[in-house]
Amino acid sequence: MLTRVCRKVPDGHIEFYNLAGLYRVQFKKDVRHIVINEAFIRAHRSSIKDLMAAVVSPTGGAPKSRIRQYADTEEFSETLLTIEMIGVQLEERTRGERYDLEEVFKRVNDRYFQGRMERPILTWNKIITHTKFGHYLPATDTLMISIGLDSRDVPAYVIDHVMHHELLHKKLGTRVVNGRKIAHTPEFRAVEQNFEHYHEAQAFLAKLSREYRNH
Repeated sequence: MLTRVCRKVPDGHIEFYNLAGLYRVQFKKDVRHIVINEAFIRAHRSSIKDLMAAVVSPTGGAPKSRIRQYADTEEFSETLLTIEMIGVQLEERTRGERYDLEEVFKRVNDRYFQGRMERPILTWNKIITHTKFGHYLPATDTLMISIGLDSRDVPAYVIDHVMHHELLHKKLGTRVVNGRKIAHTPEFRAVEQNFEHYHEAQAFLAKLSREYRNH
């Protein structure tokens, strides 16, 4: 979690913080106090403008809709997860009850990367939510897989697909497009579909995500 980051603005006060929602507005002695979800700290200027427009507008309108759309982007979720991982001590833990990430990595590396991919730190992680089943942290060369996939109900090709997806992040990195950091580029999507059971794995994860949401 980030320490509170505060800024003063005319007739107001802006604060980035670990907030459950996207933003919150309070009035204290005619001074507008705005608390913004810390994941906006890397947002493009246009998103910040939309956020400010939504705050000062009684209804929010189009800016409010665009803010929700931004909150659904990979950039927002990547920033949020990275912030959540700050200060968390990660220990390599490959063996689960059903799958061993060491074996999954070797299988995927041999088949899709000709055995040339340098092994990252591998671990199961409980922070990853139903919307994100894996994550690669380039700063520490750590690849995390959601512990929710360590189940007999999850086919091997599904966890192999998540491993393949995260290893592509390690290999291809990110690009900046129109001021925004993009990881899932057209090149990434094209290479990702080389995975043999791509469509089946995607369908399984989508179904699993819906089940998690309904619980």
